[in-house]
This record gives sequence, structure tokens and C-alpha cells, in this order.
Amino acid sequence: MKVTLLIALSQNWAYYSIQMIAPSIPEFEVQRLANLERYSVLDTPSEVAFERVVNLVARLFEVPIAMVSFVDRDRQWFKACIGIDLRENTRALSFCGHTILTNDVMVVPDALKDQRFKDNPVVLQLGVRFYAGASLRTSEGHNIGTLCMYDFKPRPDLTKSQRETINDLAAMVMDDLEARLTAARAIQAERSLAEVNLELAARLEELRTLNDAQKRFVADASHELRTPLMLIQGNIDLILKYPDLDLPERETALVEAKAETERLSRLVSDLLHLARNGSFQIDTYTSLDFAQVVRSSIEESRSLAHDHSLTLNITASGRVLGHADRLKQLVVLLIDNACKYTPAPGRVEVSASNVGDQLELRVRDSGVGIADSELERVFERFYRAKSARGNDTNGTGLGLPIARAIATAHGGRIWIESEIGKGSCVIVRLPRASAGFEVTGN
Repeated sequence: MKVTLLIALSQNWAYYSIQMIAPSIPEFEVQRLANLERYSVLDTPSEVAFERVVNLVARLFEVPIAMVSFVDRDRQWFKACIGIDLRENTRALSFCGHTILTNDVMVVPDALKDQRFKDNPVVLQLGVRFYAGASLRTSEGHNIGTLCMYDFKPRPDLTKSQRETINDLAAMVMDDLEARLTAARAIQAERSLAEVNLELAARLEELRTLNDAQKRFVADASHELRTPLMLIQGNIDLILKYPDLDLPERETALVEAKAETERLSRLVSDLLHLARNGSFQIDTYTSLDFAQVVRSSIEESRSLAHDHSLTLNITASGRVLGHADRLKQLVVLLIDNACKYTPAPGRVEVSASNVGDQLELRVRDSGVGIADSELERVFERFYRAKSARGNDTNGTGLGLPIARAIATAHGGRIWIESEIGKGSCVIVRLPRASAGFEVTGN
């Protein structure tokens, strides 16, 4: 009956507000509530450790009601209690709301004689007469709750020894809360450290991979640059060593030196492109007409076709978000690559179409083809398919790696379908963009 009445009183606090003195708000209430929140104790199930404390208080002080309570913003919430089946009460009705205003044990020997509580419905309707409580004080000095007791009859003030006892028990409650908080922080710190270690390990592996790739790049570049330089030097040494060399032989040496010089120039140019595109950054993305980009690229590629038949089939009707010059470079690279590895007279067919929400570019040739086992390797720097190694193509082995870097920078992908002796088809798919859209930055 008393429990039910207390709940009703809590729900109808406004009816009694005129006649009683509600607890005031502490000066540092915001910080106090933040401290309370830090312990993550509100609205958690009752626990044996706290139940033992309130049972001990009830036995030591011979009181019918004892509780561990926490004073929230608008309520008093009970973590553990004995003698009353209740989990919370309105803060304005609480005795503990007054207790947290002081660091001393608060004792109310007879609530009917105390101006703060004589009109409190808990006193008038429930018959509570005696109260004693000690604040639960955090390490930062904020009182977040109480360890308290009630009786239905007046009692004398607590002795010094009794005050020390309830203070010690309140300190034990806080020691338990602090230990839990420390343990939680330790677990979180351990998890954070584990996450940091994982991130560091991943970063270290990434740096190792980048370092290995850089070493391979330097080694491969040195090898590729050394070959034409040796041929150039060999032909020049031949001319210098034999000044009376026959004119046809001299011309042959000079032609070979010139050809290797041109190859070296292409190689250096490709290396510079690849160095930039390896970490491709585009400052401005513009919405471009995909079909128009392909058409203009074809016109620039006519001189590469030589004795090849170059045809174009465009059905694409969409826009791509990207960099016009880089996309043209991509198309030209693929056409140039197709022509290099297609013996004359051969066919190179370029098509552009829509595939779902993507735009597709296909560059098909009737060349030597690539084995299935090499379809992915041809995108590695300096790698040339076995079927192409015996051909005098002047290829550097960098065209497809550059093409992949450009496609990837535009959010697309690139792959090859091929059959030995019948030719290859390089396929690029890029995401379609809205017309008129432009973004500056990455």
C-alpha cells in the first residue's frame, strides 16, 4: 500500500509543491550529471555487491528501509534497496536531493519537526519520520547519489561512530564503482591499443608493399632504360672506332641509334606518365559527353593506324564525370596498343555503348592475342605478353598500366578478353554521371 501511494505521490508532485521545500540544484549540476553518466549505472539491474551493502546497513542500524540511490536530473533512482519495492522516485520529493548538497552525513531525526520535510507527502502520507544518508562522492568531488536509510519512527541523531560507519560504507560503494570504471577504461584502452596495433600493422604492410613496388619499379626502369642506351652507345662507338666505315653500314648504325633514341624518348615519357598516374590525382571533375570524348580521340589516333583498318561504332548516350585530357589519353593508349600488336593489314574496332548505369568502351583488334594466364599480368609495369615479345613493336610495356591507372582514377575498371591468334578486346567501364555536374577537388 505504501509503495503504491509513493508512486502516486511521485506522479502527482505538482499537487504538493506549494507546501513543501524541494531540494535546490547544486552549483555544478552539469558536471555532476556528467560524472554520474560516466559510471553507466543508471537503469541497470540490481547487483549482489550493492544488495549486500543495503542489507548490512539495515542490520547495523536496525532500520526497515535502506538503499543505494543515484540522483539524476529529475529523479532519484535506486540501484539497490531493502524494505520497499521501488526503483525510482521524483527528485523533488527526495530526501537524498538535499543530502547531495553537503559532504557530511545528513540526519533527520524527526521529519515532522524539520521545515524542509514536515509537509512532504512522503512524511505525511507514508509516515516516514527518520532519515540518514551519506553522499556518494566521486574522485572529482561531485556527489552523485547516497547510501541512505529510513524509519517510520523518530530516532536520535547518529553517534560519531555511526556516522563514520555509514560514511565508510558509502566510500565502499564508490570504491566499487571506481573499480568498475577503471576496469572498463582498461578494457577500452586495451581494445584501442589493439585497434591501433592493427592499423599500424596494416600501414606497415602497406608501406612495405609500396617500398617493394618502388624497388621493382626502379629496377625495371633501370633495366629498360639501359637496353636502348647500350644500343645507342654501341652504334656510336662503332662509327667512332671505324671512321672509314662504309656509308651503308654507317647509315644502318645511325638509323638504329635514331630508332633506339625514339624508343628511349617514348619510354621516358611513359615513365613520367606512370609516375604521375600511379597516385593519380584529378583536381577538377567535369561532366563530359562520353561519345564525343571517344570521337575526338579517334581523330587524334588516325595517324597511329598506319596500314590498319580503324572503325568506330558509337551507340553510347550518356555523360562521364572526369578529366577530358586523361580520358582521351586512355582511348589513344588503347588504340595505339592495339595497332602495335596487330600485324598489317589488320583491323582495330572501337565501340562505345551503354551497359546499365555504366558507359563502356571496347577496343578490339585482330592481332596476335594474349594467353589466358597473362591477361592480368599485362597490366604490370614493363610486362609484355609472350606472343608479343618476338614482334618488333617498339612497345615499352607501360601502356596498359597507364590505362588502368586512368580508368581507376575515374572510378572505373579495365580488363581484357583475348584468344591467341585471333586478337584481343580491351574493355573499360566507367560510371555514368549527370549532365552539367562539375566538382573541384578530390
